Amino acid sequence: MSNRHLLSALALALLAASPARTQQSPGKPDPLAPLHVLEGTWQGESEGFGQTSSVTHEWKRVLGGNFMRLATRSASKGKDGSESVHEDLGYVSWSKSERVLRFRQFLSEGFVNTFRITPADKPARGFNFEPESTEGYENMAARMTLRFDEQGGYDMVLELGTKGRPLKPCQVMKLRKVRPGESADLSSSHPNSQALPEKPAVTPRHSSSRTLNPRLAHRLASPLNPKPGSSESSAKPNPPSTSAVP
Repeated sequence: MSNRHLLSALALALLAASPARTQQSPGKPDPLAPLHVLEGTWQGESEGFGQTSSVTHEWKRVLGGNFMRLATRSASKGKDGSESVHEDLGYVSWSKSERVLRFRQFLSEGFVNTFRITPADKPARGFNFEPESTEGYENMAARMTLRFDEQGGYDMVLELGTKGRPLKPCQVMKLRKVRPGESADLSSSHPNSQALPEKPAVTPRHSSSRTLNPRLAHRLASPLNPKPGSSESSAKPNPPSTSAVP
């Protein structure tokens, strides 16, 4: 074997024995460590926008463990019998210069939400997703709060509204973690909720428009599950308390 071939073989052997550059180095601080508890598949129910939906969240470290990905899928059935599917993908990243965790959420309706993640105030356990920007509808603001419950699940509250004004709670998701051996299907529900009936497969409806559609405009103007004709539909409810765990 020539010296050239020998050097090439040694270089390949050293490359194969070296850890991937994208993997977290042992002993190096992991900025995503606080989110480790979320890794896995969660499923349950969502109440809001005048309907009940079945929801699945999948949290997973991706791209060499440098990012945390949240894949969301929800299927709902309206009062008129119509069905719809919502999907979104989000990525958590660490800004070294700002020293903050940031979450970018890409929604099937054509919007991109950017949040800054902060820990919940004690004694609550969870995270706050504070709004930074919304691409596709710059006047809209979204905020999420995630709180762990005593049963090992978590509740996530979505608030929407116009930027610069108080946000209104419009959706509450209750999810539990899928344990090894369990089936992660959308018909399963949170321990505190009744199971949803099975729904036939439907085709997701994606919006390519960069303007706010009338359906979403109605959602922004409505608090959580308002009763038609009641004072609730015009009142501005206070945001949910985030100081304690249910």
